[in-house]
Amino acid sequence: MSWFYLALLAPLLYAITNLIDDNLLSFVYKSPYLATVSAGFYGMLPLLSRFFINAHALRPTLALLAAGAGFLTLAYYFFYFKGLESDSPSIVIALFSLAPATIPFFAHFIVHEHLSGSEILGLIVVLVASMGLAVSNLRQLKFSKALVPVIIAVVFMDAIAIMTKYAYQRADFYPVYLYFSGGMGIGGLFFLLLKFQDNKRGILEIKKSIK
Repeated sequence: MSWFYLALLAPLLYAITNLIDDNLLSFVYKSPYLATVSAGFYGMLPLLSRFFINAHALRPTLALLAAGAGFLTLAYYFFYFKGLESDSPSIVIALFSLAPATIPFFAHFIVHEHLSGSEILGLIVVLVASMGLAVSNLRQLKFSKALVPVIIAVVFMDAIAIMTKYAYQRADFYPVYLYFSGGMGIGGLFFLLLKFQDNKRGILEIKKSIK
């Protein structure tokens, strides 16, 4: 039954991370772009381990897949931060329950995983419950402003899960993860340049607050 406690621990840690991210976004970064840039540059720190640990090269297709998953992770973070900017952390984290409910459907059509009838029924229940939590005004059927960015983030999350699973099943963890980290670094650079002047001002403000 150890898996059960681990399954409970994961959402607990994610909830704590969600609250920390919300505070960082509100009081430190003050912009989804700068928060995403920070995530990208921190995400490439594992590349420093290459100076101490040897890693063999990957096939070009797997290398591109791993790096692409890293880049998409930054796109996922951006829409995740947009969701936090739009609504409270409790709503955002509840909406992210769409991810485990939608991944099996993508996996069924992309990598041909089999779904039983009870699994499909359970996934539909989760989808309906998540959409119900997104309703902010039942009479007018008005949804939370976080719904659209979170749905986009969930789609990216599903794609990342399938891409990384495919790569990890065909190569060792360490080299795949290095390419994944490199992709996150490229994503961080992309979002830095996308709003360079705003990000530059935000970085200068953070430097002043640190002083």
